[in-house]
Amino acid sequence: MKKIVLMSMVLLMGVVMSFSNELKIGFVNLEKVTKSYYKWTDLQDKYKNDMAYYQNKIEKMKEELQTMEKNGASKEDLQKKYQEVQVKVNGYNTAIQKEYTTKSNGLISELKTFIQKYAQDNNYDLILFESSVIFASEKVDITDTILKMVNEEVNTEKNTTENKK
Repeated sequence: MKKIVLMSMVLLMGVVMSFSNELKIGFVNLEKVTKSYYKWTDLQDKYKNDMAYYQNKIEKMKEELQTMEKNGASKEDLQKKYQEVQVKVNGYNTAIQKEYTTKSNGLISELKTFIQKYAQDNNYDLILFESSVIFASEKVDITDTILKMVNEEVNTEKNTTENKK
């Protein structure tokens, strides 16, 4: 019985080792790719502009509140205005957070689809990214290749857009 168990374990180890030698595994630093993606930088610029727009609106509301206070508005009116400002600020924050979370997730999904296509076209069995990897050697790191392909895709998109004009 011991011999059968031992032989089974040796056979299983041999199968696993031979299978692992045939696997093609890659690693992508998705954060690095995302930050280099032109759509991501465009989204970040738009986010900053929207935040500045809402911050300007908030500042105007605060100025109105200060003006009311200087003009001797009642405590009730000031409290009512303050609550109105808080509700609008919370609404702005919620709206912008929801919008940009959705857009960010969409871009990351787009990049993952691009990486998946690359993996299929190049016969990879497994592609990992940083949240699931503690260590990846340079042999399996395909981040720079993906960055190059994303940039080529960008140039293709820009050329297509310019040719349509």
